[in-house]
Amino acid sequence: MKFSLLFSSLTLLHSASGKNIVLDPINYSEVTENKLVFLKFFAPWCGHCKAMADDWEKLGEVMESNPDLVIGEVDCTAEGADLCSRHGVEGFPTLKYGDAEALSDYDGGRDYESLEKFAQSGIKVTCSPKNIDLCTEEQKGLIDTFIEMSLNDLLDKIDEIDGSTEKVESEFEKEVEGLQSHYEAMEAKSSAEKKKAKDDADYGSIKQVLAAKE
Repeated sequence: MKFSLLFSSLTLLHSASGKNIVLDPINYSEVTENKLVFLKFFAPWCGHCKAMADDWEKLGEVMESNPDLVIGEVDCTAEGADLCSRHGVEGFPTLKYGDAEALSDYDGGRDYESLEKFAQSGIKVTCSPKNIDLCTEEQKGLIDTFIEMSLNDLLDKIDEIDGSTEKVESEFEKEVEGLQSHYEAMEAKSSAEKKKAKDDADYGSIKQVLAAKE
């Protein structure tokens, strides 16, 4: 037990030594407790991750003076894999922010100016079970309902919502596939019609005669 606590503390100190805190399942709760977060989930081989690495490091340096915000990163190919799975990370880099246990997707610009502007003013404490005073009466009622639910009922509710979002994603992918097939068919038709027009006009011979005269 003592060894486990010592290892956890050493891991936390090591992870927090850089401007961007490296998070994993061991230090996540301790580092993010009572704080807002802005996190980058990445893979070392990802080209886009490498491209924004310097800007993300700079962001960590600039925001280091804010004790209420953690600028962190999670390696989804190493110790952080479980965190990536828990927070629904599917591509790299994925940026998320907000409450550490209920992250929201960041869909803004990936350039430094956009990242800093969002970190400075876009990440705020919002209604949650931990900040009930910020909730409307309707939101408080929903939270009370969730609190009264059993663990199994909560898990079933999450599965139900996840199932709905997966259905939406599946329908979107089918539509995209249909558009892609339509595009390919139209492209093939266009190419065939252009070839026929040139063949009918003996376009090749015209080009050869033109080249000879030039």
